Amino acid sequence: MPLIVAGPGFTPGTRVKTPVSTMDLQAAIFKAIGAERPSHWVGTPLQDIKANDPHHVTFCEYEGHGAPANSYMIRKGEWKLIYYIGAPKQLFNLDNDPNEMKNLAQDQPEVAAELEKDLRRICSPEMENQRADEFIQKQLKAIHELGSIRRSTTERKSH
Repeated sequence: MPLIVAGPGFTPGTRVKTPVSTMDLQAAIFKAIGAERPSHWVGTPLQDIKANDPHHVTFCEYEGHGAPANSYMIRKGEWKLIYYIGAPKQLFNLDNDPNEMKNLAQDQPEVAAELEKDLRRICSPEMENQRADEFIQKQLKAIHELGSIRRSTTERKSH
C-alpha cells in the first residue's frame, strides 16, 4: 500500500521502495515532534529508512475473527515469513514468487530461522497468542454478565 508523507526530515520527491509498517510510522511521528519513545518499542522512523534497505524488518500481526490462533508476518528484503501458532511456517521469496505459491520453509531453513529471530525480537508469538486468548475470555465473560444484567432488569420491569 502506498504511503505519502511530508514534513521535517523528509526530502521532497523521494521515493522509498523499502516496505514499512505502522511501527515505523509511529516512530516517525515521535521523531517529528521531538518526543521520546519508550526504549522497548520497535520501529524505525520513516525519516531514517533508506530508499532500498534489504535489511529493514517489517512486522504484521493478525488476530482474525474466528481464527484458531494469531499469525505473524516478517518481511525483510526479498523474504517473507508467515508464522502461525500451531501450524507450519511459510517462507516465500517475493522477488521470485510474488504470488506466494511456493513455500520455501523446508528448502531454506536458515532464512526461516533468521526471520523467526527477527520476529522474536519484536514479540513472543506464543505469549501474544495467550494474551489475546485471555482477553477474549474476559470479553466473553463480560458479555455474558451484561446479558444476565439485561435479563434481570427486563424481568423487574415486567412485574
